[in-house]
Amino acid sequence: HRFFEAHGTAYIVMEYAEGETLSAYLERKGPLQEAELKAILYPLLNGLEVVHGANFLHRDIKPGNIVLRDVDGSPVLLDFGAARQAVEAKSRSVTSIVTPGYAPIEQYSSRGRQGPWTDIYALGGVCYRALTGDVPEDATDRVRDDPLVPVTQRCAGRVSAAFLSAVNWALSVDEGARPQSVEAWQGAMGATAAGQELARDAAAAEKEAVEDAPRVGRVEQDAPPQKRPKKTRFKFAVVLGVAAVLVGGIMYVEHAEQRQKVLAEQADVFSDCDVCPLMIEVPQGSFTMGSPSAEEGRWSDEGPQHAVRIGYRLAVGVYEVTFAEWDACVASSGCNGYRPSDRGWGRGQRPVIRVSWDDAQSYVAWLSDQTGHSYRLLSESEWEYVARAGTSTPFHYGATISTDQANYDGNYTYGPGHKGVYWQQTLPMGSFPANAFGLYDVHGNVWEWTQDCWNSSYSGAPSDGSAWESGDCSGRVLRGGSWRSSPRFLRSANRGWNVTDVRGSSRGLRVSRTLTP
Repeated sequence: HRFFEAHGTAYIVMEYAEGETLSAYLERKGPLQEAELKAILYPLLNGLEVVHGANFLHRDIKPGNIVLRDVDGSPVLLDFGAARQAVEAKSRSVTSIVTPGYAPIEQYSSRGRQGPWTDIYALGGVCYRALTGDVPEDATDRVRDDPLVPVTQRCAGRVSAAFLSAVNWALSVDEGARPQSVEAWQGAMGATAAGQELARDAAAAEKEAVEDAPRVGRVEQDAPPQKRPKKTRFKFAVVLGVAAVLVGGIMYVEHAEQRQKVLAEQADVFSDCDVCPLMIEVPQGSFTMGSPSAEEGRWSDEGPQHAVRIGYRLAVGVYEVTFAEWDACVASSGCNGYRPSDRGWGRGQRPVIRVSWDDAQSYVAWLSDQTGHSYRLLSESEWEYVARAGTSTPFHYGATISTDQANYDGNYTYGPGHKGVYWQQTLPMGSFPANAFGLYDVHGNVWEWTQDCWNSSYSGAPSDGSAWESGDCSGRVLRGGSWRSSPRFLRSANRGWNVTDVRGSSRGLRVSRTLTP
C-alpha cells in the first residue's frame, strides 16, 4: 500500500473493500464446509506469506478483520493498524493487541516470543470458529488444564483428517510446537497450487448447488420484497423482556428464602443489605503461604513458602457472588449495566460467571456505595488463608478431594482419590460442605478473582495480608479452580492469572471487607 505525510502525520493508503465480514457471514450461515473454508483460507495464507517475508506480523487476525468482497467473494485481510515490524520482537508494546480466542499466549506477556507462528495461531482460531461455530477458549485458560475440545473431535467425519490435524497444530499453546512458517502449515494441509485450485472449484460447485436449490416460504410473485415490520419486532422484544423479568423475579424469591434460612440458622453470618452477599467474620491468625516442594502437582510459582499474618478483623463472602446478587446490581443501575450470560445453566443461586477483574471492581464499588462500607476483593494471601481454614494439606478436606466435596472434572484424580462425576457446569451455592471458617466452594465451581497483580514467585511478597499491587498488573491472580478443572488446580496453594478484561464461563468472584476494630 502507498503512504503519504500531511499535518506532521504519516497516513497509510489502503484499498476500500466493500463486502461482508467473515464474522457476520459465519453468524448468518453457520459452520462452513471444508471446501468453502479452504477457498477463504488459502488466499489469506498466500498474502500472509508475503507480509511475513517483509518482516511484518499482523497480530490481530480474527473473523471481524476478514472481509469477503461483494464482487467475487474473495477474502481481504484488514486492519493492519496492529501490524508490527521485526519478527520475534519482545518489547512491552507488543502485548497491546489481544483478542481473546484468537490471540496466542505470547501476546499476553512482555516475554512472549512472537513470529509467523503468532499469526498462524490466530488463523487456526478462525478455522476453529468457521468449522465448529464456536470461538476457541482464551489462550490463557489453556496453559494449564486445557478445556479446548480439539477440532479433530468436534468435526471428525465431516472434515478431512489432514486438514483437522493442521488446524490442531496451529492451535498449539506453546509457540515452539506450532508451524513456524506459513509454508510449513500449507504443506501440512496440502495447500499446494493444485490443492488450492481444487478447493476453489469445490467451493464454487457447493455455492452453485445452494443457489440452485428450491426456495420455500416466498411471498406472492407480484408482491414487492418485504422487510420484517419494525413494530412486530418491537412487540416481540417487549414480550421477551417481561418474561425475563418474571423468571428473574422467581429466581430472586428462591434466593431470598435461602438467605433468610442461612441468616436464621447461623448467628455469625450477616448481610449489609437485602441484596448484598452473606458475610462471615473469619478468625485472625497466621499461616504458611505456598506449597511444600514435595506436594503433588505443585508449580514453581507456589514458592517460596513464607509466613503471613492476618492480624485484623476480616469479613468474607460465605458464598461466591451469585447471579441473583449481580442482577440486583444491574437492576439498580450498577455494574456498568453488564448482565452476563448464564449459558443456559440458570441464574439465581448459581455463581455469576463471565465476569472479568474489571467487572468485579465495578461490583465491589456498587456494594460500597449501597452500604457505606468498603467492599473489595480478597488479597491473594487472604484468599489462601481463608481457603485453608487452619489446614496445611493440599485441600481443606485433607490429602485428596472428591466430587462429593467440590464441583470439578471428576474424570481426573489427585493422590489417593477416585474418579467421580463431571457436571460440566456450575452448581448452586451450598451444594457441598463448608470449610472450618464457614465458607463454601473455595475449591472448584468458579475461579475467584483476587486483588493482586501477577508475580511468578513469592519473593518479596507481603506478609501482612495486604494485596501485592506491584508486578505485572495487566494480569491479576485467580484462585480456587473451577467446574472444568482437574483437582490439581483446586489445591489451596494453586495459582492462576488472567488479564483484567477477559471474561469466561469459569470465572467469578468472592467479596470481602475489613471490619472496624
